[in-house]
Amino acid sequence: MPIEQMNISLSPKMARFIRGKVKAGDYTNASQVVRDAVRHMQDDDAARKSRGPAYPGTPASDERENLKQSVQRGIKDFEEGRYKEFDEAGLRRHFEDIGKRARSGSRQQVLSGHGHKPDEAFRPYRCRGKRSG
Repeated sequence: MPIEQMNISLSPKMARFIRGKVKAGDYTNASQVVRDAVRHMQDDDAARKSRGPAYPGTPASDERENLKQSVQRGIKDFEEGRYKEFDEAGLRRHFEDIGKRARSGSRQQVLSGHGHKPDEAFRPYRCRGKRSG
């Protein structure tokens, strides 16, 4: 494989890191360290393209757009007075009920118990009273 020479600039911290890898015996020279780092970046890029976002739990762009739209609907509902008010105990019961339904059934069952259509976002809630702990 042909090798192309490059002149690169690194921060002192990065240069110390590379020299430390060579000194520790992990690599025979600085070029090997850089080549290995570039290979890892190439692998990460390929994996990211094949599976979506780089960080676990980060939604893909279409999921982010859906989430953004759901949040915007929720804000609009709140601003237009479409929300339920609970005291602290009522809010706890409400979410316990959602949890029970989530453990026992589908998303449709969870949503339908609150008067939502399955394709709607959860509506905003406001808790009255003092917050504890």
